[in-house]
Amino acid sequence: MEDKLIDEEQIISNIILDNDYQDYFTELEDKYFRIPIVKRLFNNAKKLYSKKQLNLNNILLYYKNNIPNEYEIIYKILTTYIPANQKTMKYFIYSLKNIYLKNNLRGILTDSLNSITPNSSINDIITSLNIKVNKLDTLDEKIDLKANMALTDLFDEIEEIKSGKKSKIRTCIREYDALTGGLKGSEMTIIAGRPGTGKTTFALNLACNIAKNKGKKVYFICLEMSTNQLMSKVLSYESGINSQVIYSGNWNNSEFNNINNAINIINDNYELTFNTQLRYLEDMLYKIKKLKSKDMVDVVIVDYISLISTKTHNQTTRDRVSQISREFKLLSLELDIPIILLSQLNREAQNREPSIADLRESGNCEQDKRLSKLMSCINWDNCWKTFRALQTTT
Repeated sequence: MEDKLIDEEQIISNIILDNDYQDYFTELEDKYFRIPIVKRLFNNAKKLYSKKQLNLNNILLYYKNNIPNEYEIIYKILTTYIPANQKTMKYFIYSLKNIYLKNNLRGILTDSLNSITPNSSINDIITSLNIKVNKLDTLDEKIDLKANMALTDLFDEIEEIKSGKKSKIRTCIREYDALTGGLKGSEMTIIAGRPGTGKTTFALNLACNIAKNKGKKVYFICLEMSTNQLMSKVLSYESGINSQVIYSGNWNNSEFNNINNAINIINDNYELTFNTQLRYLEDMLYKIKKLKSKDMVDVVIVDYISLISTKTHNQTTRDRVSQISREFKLLSLELDIPIILLSQLNREAQNREPSIADLRESGNCEQDKRLSKLMSCINWDNCWKTFRALQTTT
């Protein structure tokens, strides 16, 4: 099976534009890149790096003067990049080298198979393979995160949390925060429930609390409701008035004042953005990356998995859902932001405590739980009364 292409443009952009990553020029070679224009960009940037002249202006000027036909493409690559943290960058470099080695190994195996004749002995074949494989480069130990380095990274993160530089995001829902410890970067959470149990309303409750009380930028992708329906629930949450009453337009003076005050609070305090138009996974990933590059998103909520389509043809529903869960987990790692996905539970979970296996059309999601630091399946019937904020909404 062909390795999935990693984003080589993002890798080379981070190496060029972040001074902390430019040392990678000393351990990487152009052979690790498969995209020709990225390979050339690496070599040209490495020349400037060796002269200690590497920066955005100089590399663009180099292309403008020497390779004008590629200038616009390089400009786009370097001006739309997403900064990667150190852990993500180490993973990118590891993946880049690992894919290169795998491709070389495939070539060795193919050549060896093609060279086998009826007179070839097993020992000769194995010996030939060993010689060729031993000539392959090994992965650089610098990108392997050893235990002592991992502990250092862990305690650096703990120190950042203690000092306030980096903190968990509290949702202000006591039961949820007790269950999850709050939202954390690089973490994907799946919240699942049976149809009609209030998943969207609960997710909106989370979004409103985070956007209002914590001042975080929340991006809410919804495939099931219109923006007007979502806003009516937000207005109901903030005003304490049932959304059916809001939709009716028949308000008494007290309700009018409450709604007016709620509108002012939402306009002045909420960092909440809705998108009800996105349908494809690939478009969602691109949009979220673009927002993060402009520092316009801190938390992402997606409602819900089963309604998301992909541009991959001939997929089963199980494969599609599995791909979605993996892609969002990798995105949370890459951007270092919490992502919450909503999902439905199978009917079998209706009368007992739900488990990960009960996720509807989960496919490999149960195996993919290793990708998620946390996967929450909430028994909504038991928890409903604990979320008082839900009582004012339909």
